[in-house]
Amino acid sequence: MRHLRDSKGRKALQRMKDHIVDVPNHDDQDKTIFDLVLKSLYENAHKTSLHLEGEIFSPHNVKLNRKDADRIWNIITGSGWVMPSVGFGNAGKLELTKAGYQFMIQFGSYKQYLDTVESQLKQQQTIVVPISIQEDNSMDKPIEISKGKD
Repeated sequence: MRHLRDSKGRKALQRMKDHIVDVPNHDDQDKTIFDLVLKSLYENAHKTSLHLEGEIFSPHNVKLNRKDADRIWNIITGSGWVMPSVGFGNAGKLELTKAGYQFMIQFGSYKQYLDTVESQLKQQQTIVVPISIQEDNSMDKPIEISKGKD
């Protein structure tokens, strides 16, 4: 009986060692969702606010678990471009701030903003060119003294 338990334990240990944990890259997902939220709010400016899950995520088939949805909510509302709607019946609704409208007028989308920032950074990279300074070797040359007629 002990032999079966040891074998079972070794198999379980091997499964744990073989199990690869896939850590998702939230960066690209966040950029896409942030872009979607800003575009949706800007394109529906005739409405004062939109429900994040019902009016923004659902029509675009975005499905997030509760933890990711809460994380996205915190990122979006912390940006300064979007704020949660306040009032009775407005739970889960977002609206663009004045800065958000100006941002969307200037760039049109979050992806366009990121592309613009990236291109500006590439332009600002300095190129170091070695400069050669030619030394004045006049000190190394012998000085000729001419004797004049006295």
